[in-house]
Amino acid sequence: MNSDEYDLSGHAKSDPGANSPLWEWMDQLKTNNTLVRLSVVKGKGVRFSIPGRILGYDSAAEMLTVYHVDEKKVYLLKLNEIDDFIPC
Repeated sequence: MNSDEYDLSGHAKSDPGANSPLWEWMDQLKTNNTLVRLSVVKGKGVRFSIPGRILGYDSAAEMLTVYHVDEKKVYLLKLNEIDDFIPC
């Protein structure tokens, strides 16, 4: 190995929030296919409600993928856009 190369094995960047209770709860809701109602606030204060199911999440990017059961659309939401989260 020359001076320009570095051995990064065992030094992978880990996500400290991946094992938090929030993400564990999200994983449980996803696994159980639980219906949830999300109150979302988008840019300029636009508010809407999404009845849906969690398809996936990215704890590092703090993103949530939700399937809207009425509109049959998939939404990708930032965690800070979610105002209220109610499991049904």
